[in-house]
Amino acid sequence: MKLEDLRQLAYLDLDEDPASPRYYTDAEVRDALNEAERFFCLLTLCLETTRPFALTPGVRFYPLLREWHDWIAPLRVRLSSDVAEGITALDDGVTADTAMPNEQAHPGLVASATPKLAPSTMSEMWGLNSDWLTATGYPERYGCLGFDLLFLDKVATLGGVKLLITYARSPRPMVLDTDAPEILEADHHALVDGAVSLLRMKEGGDELAGAMAGLGRYLQVAAKRAAQVRGRSLAQRYDKLPLELERYDFSRLLKIRPDLAPHRKGVPNG
Repeated sequence: MKLEDLRQLAYLDLDEDPASPRYYTDAEVRDALNEAERFFCLLTLCLETTRPFALTPGVRFYPLLREWHDWIAPLRVRLSSDVAEGITALDDGVTADTAMPNEQAHPGLVASATPKLAPSTMSEMWGLNSDWLTATGYPERYGCLGFDLLFLDKVATLGGVKLLITYARSPRPMVLDTDAPEILEADHHALVDGAVSLLRMKEGGDELAGAMAGLGRYLQVAAKRAAQVRGRSLAQRYDKLPLELERYDFSRLLKIRPDLAPHRKGVPNG
């Protein structure tokens, strides 16, 4: 579905005339749909991309949101096998026969080095090396503080060293009526439920209570998608997995009660 289609459905759920809405503007509904998609991607990690990242000699900490505004979380970090371009990754189990083509320019990166960086906490890095904050060389471990602060156990002393970072990302915002969500089409209807719940917050009271059933459906769709992404991520040996949403009792969070009037005709709140 396109943005225009999703907005029309949202207006119907809001009891508005799509041709002449009175209480909600097109911009409000568009922003709510975009926010619902961003939160969906945060819960499920369903969108990902791989990009090269050039290391700065002597720098250990990198706030990646400054570089990549769609950053959510790291999934896998590897050393690039092409120092010049940074677009091809070494596979695990590299041997002397498959050493990096630029090994001569960077003699510290030998065939025995681990191409995939191991995720670690600061405590683990302190335990492995009490001097890790001054260690130099090609990184073997990485960590992430907060949402975006990437740190490495070693810093490169030569220029041209690059990482290949696979990360979960947020979707591109929908601006034009012809723009479509990036999540799977089967999940598009959930965005309407999420957006309507957000829009009803400014009203509160019975209107917000009636929208809680829609928020419950939105979270149930996200839980199902997160479970599928988790299986794929385990197969890919990713370092970060989606939340186990299916284990959470949403009714306790949402206070969904069977005695409330249904938000949609024929759809129970429970």
